[in-house]
Amino acid sequence: MRRLVGPINGRIVKLLFSADYQRKHGVGRSLAEVEEIGKPKLGGPWTLVDCRNGKPVASEQLRGKYYLIYFGFTFCPDICPQELEKAGKAVDIIEKEFGAGTIVPIFVTVDPSRDTCAQTSLYLSEFDPRTIGLTGTHEQIKDITRKFRV
Repeated sequence: MRRLVGPINGRIVKLLFSADYQRKHGVGRSLAEVEEIGKPKLGGPWTLVDCRNGKPVASEQLRGKYYLIYFGFTFCPDICPQELEKAGKAVDIIEKEFGAGTIVPIFVTVDPSRDTCAQTSLYLSEFDPRTIGLTGTHEQIKDITRKFRV
C-alpha cells in the first residue's frame, strides 16, 4: 500500500502542473465550446432507520448538510473496515479545514437481514463515533442502492 502513495502523488502533481500550464497558455477548449450534456442521476429521496435510536431518518432531514455515505455490511472482513477507517480520516481532514459538523459520515447496510440495528451499532462502535448507521427493509435498501447506483 505504501508504494502506491508515491506514484499517485506524482500523478496528481503532474496533473496540477498540466492544468496550470493549459490555463496559462490557453491550451484546450474554451468554456464557450464545452457542451453541457446534463446532470448525473445519482441519489434521490430515501427513508431508512437510524440505528442509534430506531427512528426513521429521511434524506430531507440532511438537506443543507454534506454527508459521506458508505454502503457496506457488518460481516465484511476486509474492505469495509479499511474503507470506514479511511472515511473517518477524511472526515477529520474536512472538519479540521472547515469546522466540526461540516460533514456527516453515514454507513448504510446492504445486508438488512443480518445487520440489525444492534449488530450495526456494535460494528460501528469500532470506528469513528460520528458515523451514523442506517438500515431498513429489503425494499428500502434496494431503493437507496438503486438510486446511488451501488
